[in-house]
Parts: sequence; C-alpha cells; structure tokens
Amino acid sequence: MKVMTPSPPTSASRWRPVRNGSVAWMLLIAWLVKVLEAGVPASGSRLSEIIMATPHPKTPIITTTRPSLEPSALPTGRPPPLHTPDGYLQLTVTSSAHLLFLSVNDNVVMQVSTTRANVSTAHDHYTAWEQTSGLYVFVLHPSDGRVMLHRVLSTAIFGEGLEVPSVFASLTPGHILVLAIKNDAAQNLSKKSRLLLYRLGVLSVGTLDKREYLAWVGIIGGPTWAEARTLDAEVELGMVWSSGVTLDVLVPRVLHDSSCLGERRGIRETARARFCSLYDGYGSLCSCPKPAPLVYEPPELEDNTITDVPLLILASNRPNYLYRSLVTVLRQAGASRDRILVLVDGHYQQVVDLLNLLQVQYEVRTAWGVTVGARISDQYRYALSFVFRRFPHAPKAILLEEDLIVAPDFFSYFNQTAWLLDADPSLCCVSAWTDLGGLHTAHDPRLLRRVEVLPGLGWMVGRSTALHLLSMWMSPDQNHDWDIWMRQPDVLGGRECVMPDVSRTFHIGFMGSHAAGLLHTAFFAYKPVPVLPYVPLLNVHRLQQREYEEDIYKLLEGEVFLLQPGLHPCHPDYLPRNLTEHPVVIFVEMTMPGDFFAWQFLARCLGVWDLDTRAHHRGLFRFFFYDTEVLVIGYPFSDYSFLKPSWLNMLEVNKTEEVEKLNLMPLTHRARFRRPALERDVPFLDVPTPVF
Repeated sequence: MKVMTPSPPTSASRWRPVRNGSVAWMLLIAWLVKVLEAGVPASGSRLSEIIMATPHPKTPIITTTRPSLEPSALPTGRPPPLHTPDGYLQLTVTSSAHLLFLSVNDNVVMQVSTTRANVSTAHDHYTAWEQTSGLYVFVLHPSDGRVMLHRVLSTAIFGEGLEVPSVFASLTPGHILVLAIKNDAAQNLSKKSRLLLYRLGVLSVGTLDKREYLAWVGIIGGPTWAEARTLDAEVELGMVWSSGVTLDVLVPRVLHDSSCLGERRGIRETARARFCSLYDGYGSLCSCPKPAPLVYEPPELEDNTITDVPLLILASNRPNYLYRSLVTVLRQAGASRDRILVLVDGHYQQVVDLLNLLQVQYEVRTAWGVTVGARISDQYRYALSFVFRRFPHAPKAILLEEDLIVAPDFFSYFNQTAWLLDADPSLCCVSAWTDLGGLHTAHDPRLLRRVEVLPGLGWMVGRSTALHLLSMWMSPDQNHDWDIWMRQPDVLGGRECVMPDVSRTFHIGFMGSHAAGLLHTAFFAYKPVPVLPYVPLLNVHRLQQREYEEDIYKLLEGEVFLLQPGLHPCHPDYLPRNLTEHPVVIFVEMTMPGDFFAWQFLARCLGVWDLDTRAHHRGLFRFFFYDTEVLVIGYPFSDYSFLKPSWLNMLEVNKTEEVEKLNLMPLTHRARFRRPALERDVPFLDVPTPVF
C-alpha cells in the first residue's frame, strides 16, 4: 500500500467540474417521467369571477358561483359543449381539519372524518389522522360527474410534494378537477409545486399556509369555476387549525365527447376510448391528437442471450404506477410482450382493464399474511414459483415491482451480465439497483460491484437459486419482511450479487408499504440512471470471484490516500470534493457483519445509505464521492483489515447518542450534495427543506 499525501485542495480544486465524460451518460429519471406524461396544461380564462365574502379571520369562506354561458368565455381549441337547460353538475366541497367532503348532484363521492382522538404524536405507525391528511385530488367526467381519478397527496409529510408534478402532468385536459385539503397539505408543499398549481388556476395556493384550507373546482387546461380558502388565518404552533371552507358550485355538463379518441378506427382504439372515458391519470395514453402507442415495436437487442428469460412485475392497486413502469419496459431494446408477466395482488378492475388494453399477460391472486410485510413476502414467494412454472424452460427470471421505472438499457444490462450466474457459483443474483448510487455518488454506469446481500428493486435470479429460496421461505403467519429475511447470511449461503455503480431502475412509489415520505426522500428520490439504450459494461469477466479479489488487492496495494480521522465526518473539510486523483481509504470500526454503528455515522455525513450494511463486500464499502473513489474498510471484520497501518486511527463510535444526533441528517442531503449539471434540464426538481 503506497500512501499518498497530497497537499490540501484549494477551493477551486474542490469544486472543479467533472473530469471525465461518464457523468454525461446520466440524467435524473425525472426526464423519463417527463417523456411519459403529457405536459402540464396552463389554465384558461376564468368563466366568472369568484364571489367571496371577506370574513373575520379563522371563519369559513362560503363561495358560490353561477357561471356565465357566454360563448366568448368558453375554452378555445375545441368545439363548444352542448348544455341542456338544467345541464349542470352541482358540486359541494368541504375542506377542513376533521372533515373532507365531496358530493356531486347530492350524491356523496367522498366523506372522510376524524376526531382529535385520532391525533397522536407518539406512535410507531401512521394513525388514521395521518393516513387521511393531505391534498385530495379528484378528476370527474364532465358529462355525469363520475370519479375518474382519486388521489391523496400527503404533502403534510416531508417529501410527498415531490409527486405533485407527475400527478398533475398526467391529467387529461377537459375533465373536471376538484382539489380539497384534509387536516393539512401546505406544510411541505414546495415553491415549484405551488407554481404548478398556480398555473393550473389555483390562484391562492401561493400564500396557503400550514393548516389552512382550500377548495377549488376547475377544468383541466381550461377555466377555473370556483375557489375558496381561509383568509388571514393566524395559525399557531400546536393543536390549532384554521376554520374549514365549504364551496358550492354549478359546473355545466358537457354532453358530447370532444376528445379525438372516439374518432380513431380499430378494435384496440375503441378499447382505448372506453378506457380513457372511465379513468384518468395516464398522460399521453389518453391525449389528443397523438396518443401514446398501444403496441410498441422495440428494436432488437444486439447479441441477445436472454430471449428465454421472462420478466415478472409484481403489482397491486396502483395502476398509474404500473402503466409508467410498463411503458419504460415495453419500448426498449430487448423487450417482448411474450416474456412479460404481471402478478396482481387482489382483483382491481382498473388494473385488469389496463393490462387488457396493453395486452400484457397477467394473473390475479390474493396474497395473505399476518402483517403487510408478511403479505408482500407471500406474494414474492408465489411470484418466484409462478414465473418458472409459466416459463418451464427459462433458466433465469427478472423480477420487478410496479413502482419501478427502468432505464433504457435495462435489458442490455442484464444481457451483458446474465452469463455470470452460470459461470460463477459464488454469485446468486444480478441487481439493477444500488443503494450507494446517489446523485453525488453515482459515477460511471459502466462499473459493476459485488456485494454480499440482495439489493433488490429489479433483479435477475437463476432457477436453481429460486428453488433453494422457496424451500426455506418463511411462513405468511410469521411477521417478517422478505428482503430483510433474504439478506440474512445463512439464507444466501455466502453467495453474492452483482450491482451497478449507477442504478438501472428508479423508485417512483412515494407512498409504498416501506419507502414512504421521509425514507423515500432521503434515499430513493434523487438517483441518476443512464439515458442511452446501450452502455458497454467494463470488465464484466472480472466480476468472477477470483478476478474480483485480484483487482481489489491490486487497488488497495497501489497508490491510495489514507484518511486520518481528525475532523468530524460531517465537517465539509473531512472529505472535500475531488480531494485526490487516487482512491481514498477510510477505516471504520466493524466487529461483525451486523455492526454498522461507525458505518452509519460516516454514511449519514457523506449522504449515502446508512440504515444497514447491505452494500459491502467482505466488509468493504466502495463508492465515489463526486469524482473521488472511496473505499471504507470495516475493521477488524473485513478481510482487508490487515492493510491498516498501526499508526492510522479508525473511526469509532461508542455511544448510540452520537448516531442519533444525526437522525435528521439524511433529510438535508438533497440540499447539501448538489450536481447542477445533472439537475439543469429536469423541471420541477425540488430541493425540499424539512419542516417539522
């Protein structure tokens, strides 16, 4: 080991641009989302002024509109709708702390009520109060007011506002949009999301404060019909809320379909028109005049060796996520509908209708488990068995989840790595995901690693490994999580997985069973992916066990920079950006595989995954910090501990309190570790600041 001691970097050297072109291959996955969704429509002219009283602060606003039917006020660009003399939809919307209410023509569409008994700040799970809080989004059909989409955006929870742009960008112009708030929606509603809503026609959203209430009714891409909100509310900290608002509005019914979808010929297009008349939230699938394809003709994958490898997608009742995932899969090189299979947990008509429309194979099955985790595990167990039964000659299978969208080289990535599972018995899977590949730590999409646990979130497994796992799978009447169970050392039998330096999947499920809110924002929301359909992977043959070890020893015994702990790891000068041209080696205390105290301390300060030690190889964590390669060795557990010089100190953490002091640190990583070059072309990419 040749120790390098370069002079301290200057301010300019710490912040100099990227030195190679590899990062130009990467762009945030929000670019893919933008391609999938229709553009956010700007609001049209208002048909009538909103009649508002000016109440005393903290008193409700009652707003009623009688819209003008003057032809000049109608939205442009489409034929004027036909109205009957009594051709109105009467909407009543209540937005308040304890009641969310929507009715159409006196038929109750939604009524959610809670009491102070549901409010709690000391609990380990979301209460009924929290589960029903947020910005309620309803899309109604303009002819009869039936609900086409219902979403609750829990923007009172840190990070949930990140989903606002994609939800509103996916809505179809011409439909009725209703917005209301239950409990709170403004606490973590970002400036960019507010701007988007303002452009939609929600004029008061810019000044909407915590625990204030808003009700809004308008046409997507058209006029605002009515808006009401609490005025001048002086909301104090603690259990104090503004008074709610109730909005009564008459919206003219549109009795004919002005969409172009009904004019398109063919059985498939007729099915599309019917689907889009029932559901909203699918962006370009239901847009005119050029809707998204129903059948994709992806290019051939060069030197394709995985033509017999199926892809199974596990789904539940999140059809909008599933559609986005399927589109990214179906349109890329190597995709084949004959080898794509969806397993749906429970019967949901919208999910079934979507899969029938896209003509994707599926099976509906209701999983069972004593807890949510056990139920998901039961579905995964069935999925592993089911995919190899449905494809009896398949040597391998790829598993994906409905809230993952994939990079354009997804199949190409697996095509270049699949042979490793046959050639090296010490490997059991190839994963498309890396826990260490954050915006500032993902470096080169050509690089691969070996890790001792299953990263998940899009992975390939061989038939023999699947049968081995099924033989020891935990029972659904036991409380457990399948991925945590599978990461136990005795389950995989010491075998490892291959993972990329830059992920090939991106997690869009803001409200999943485990990765909701804070966790999603801290560890999932800001990961780059390649945008090229083909990325040649480097030295894939060196991923075999013997060759991989040779390369690691060669690296560690070469010219490296040993970091002597002195400053606190969270200090900006502890590991400056672009510190040195040589790999930086850091020794941290680690006495056994599950001992991640010191690693967690360091990882939180550097902005990488810190919840466990899932991304190491024999006690070695390997990633880039901007352009500096970092190798963290857990001492004395790691096989590479003998390389530690006697004079070099290791990072030690002796008290739990030292780690707990950094509990809020992951929530600030997005603002602390920036890559402007990767962010510049991504609209509505928020940098949320925690509000508690």
